[in-house]
Amino acid sequence: MTNTLINNLRQLEHKHVSGRKYQTMRDYVFDLFDGSSARVPQGFIYDKASVPRAFYNLLPPNGDDTAAFLLHDWCYIQKGSIYDTTGTKRTISRKRSDFLMFTYQYLLLDINTTKLYDKNLWKRLRIVTMYLGVRAFGWYYWADTATEKLLQKILKK
Repeated sequence: MTNTLINNLRQLEHKHVSGRKYQTMRDYVFDLFDGSSARVPQGFIYDKASVPRAFYNLLPPNGDDTAAFLLHDWCYIQKGSIYDTTGTKRTISRKRSDFLMFTYQYLLLDINTTKLYDKNLWKRLRIVTMYLGVRAFGWYYWADTATEKLLQKILKK
């Protein structure tokens, strides 16, 4: 993965729609780390990180890692049925979707993973906490019965 790709993902072009809704202004391509990619289309509406408002101070839902949440929301809305830049359909699991969010957060926040303790301790704790949160509660949004509710939640706000 190139630094150029990461820098482009750090500066998402999106517009605020309303409430916690944002709309992408162009297509975004993500490397899936297995030789394939995922394309999130222009016009996709997402809510950044779905962090309960009470936890905003500890787990801010936006920052340089917002692209990680964009990919994660796209995977959840599509239930893992995503397309690459050539139009080839791929299916990835919820666990893989969650891990991609976790991985992109590390890459986008440029955390040095070689040191046990450094100035990025709080960023690391935030990333791990968010990952554990989506692993614990993401099943609700991935389930067939909840997808429509998630779409309505995102589009309604």
